[in-house]
Amino acid sequence: MRPTFYDHLHPPTIPAPQARFRYTLAMGGLAVFLALVVGFTGILVTFYYLPTPEGAANSIQALTFLVPFGWLMRNLHYWSAQLLVLVAALHLLRVVFTGAYLPPRRLNYLLGLS
Repeated sequence: MRPTFYDHLHPPTIPAPQARFRYTLAMGGLAVFLALVVGFTGILVTFYYLPTPEGAANSIQALTFLVPFGWLMRNLHYWSAQLLVLVAALHLLRVVFTGAYLPPRRLNYLLGLS
């Protein structure tokens, strides 16, 4: 049992076959990175977005064309969210196909599904 989250992310030993890139495809790390990008850009976009039926379209137009780099934040948010769904699905498939849901990692699998 690993005492801290850091030890979970950086275990002292990893079996050689499981350390290969083609085994993990870095899907878990990529999913975390994309979730952070979606969160950060989402916070920035909320400063200008008005979630009302009358103001939503106008606020998106203002964000895209009037706010400096607003178009970039909006596109980063959109594409990161799209890729996050894809990467999370691929990560789940990788876990199932490699049997990473079996004990002793059953709890990790159940947490990942939630």
